[in-house]
Amino acid sequence: MKKSLTVSAALLMMLLVTPGSSGAGKSTTVTFGFYPSHNREQLLVLAGEFCDYVAAKSDRDVVPFVSLEYDDLIDAITADKVQFAWMSPLSFVKAERKHNARVLLKSVRGSDAFYWGAIIVRRGSNLKTVADLEGKRMGWTYPSSTAGYIFTKSALHAEGIDTETFFGENLFLGGYDELVKAVVAGKVDAGACFANDTEGKKGAWTQYLGAGDSRKVKPIFYTKRIPGDTITGSKRFIELNPKITNRILRILLDMGNDPKGQKILTDLYQVDYLVDAEKEDYESVREASLLFPDRH
Repeated sequence: MKKSLTVSAALLMMLLVTPGSSGAGKSTTVTFGFYPSHNREQLLVLAGEFCDYVAAKSDRDVVPFVSLEYDDLIDAITADKVQFAWMSPLSFVKAERKHNARVLLKSVRGSDAFYWGAIIVRRGSNLKTVADLEGKRMGWTYPSSTAGYIFTKSALHAEGIDTETFFGENLFLGGYDELVKAVVAGKVDAGACFANDTEGKKGAWTQYLGAGDSRKVKPIFYTKRIPGDTITGSKRFIELNPKITNRILRILLDMGNDPKGQKILTDLYQVDYLVDAEKEDYESVREASLLFPDRH
């Protein structure tokens, strides 16, 4: 058994006692948001498969919203344009500050509900430590990315490194797929991405590069662990539709035990299954986001 099949007692109680609509009937269309971690065309297909799965299980219309930027998803959930969303830890924290986001579930890869930020370089280069990167070209994903920017930048700051003056150039490259390809191609000397362990076995480079190219890079730096990316809900929608919310959460929690559901999770974001999340899990991300609230 990979996980509990039930929504946490505290969350279930909240859903059952909250005043408002029961969400009966099939008239309420649920829009699910997706963060832009990689190639948009591929993500559109995978998001559609995810929504079709949830729709079939819930007997409800579920449609995808694939954001162009991380902040687009924050705006969408704030304005109730999406009711639920896959959000990076940083995006959840930023949405939470706008008072209409509640973290519900978090992702597990392997057996750990955490991941790490990492800096990768080309294997065989003379870049062995972060100190060797002074004056080099540094690649980042998006300014609102957790591992691909803000959390890794915060970890370097803790080491006494001002990324704006330490690196010769800071380049924002888009999704993790573009970042790892840029490192292999030599467009940047190093890049910030996510890692699924601290042993160099799995990370963005193994996910988005072929076997041959993935062996051409290696991590030389890891951050402290980061709580898994989230399923976040609109607080207003949850309050008005507790039964719909409860049903969808049960479906998502059970996806990891269904071979079809697990394949969808793996194809989408390399997730094995989902577990309950609490807002307290993301305190380290809040601290990093306050340290660097905006790109400078």
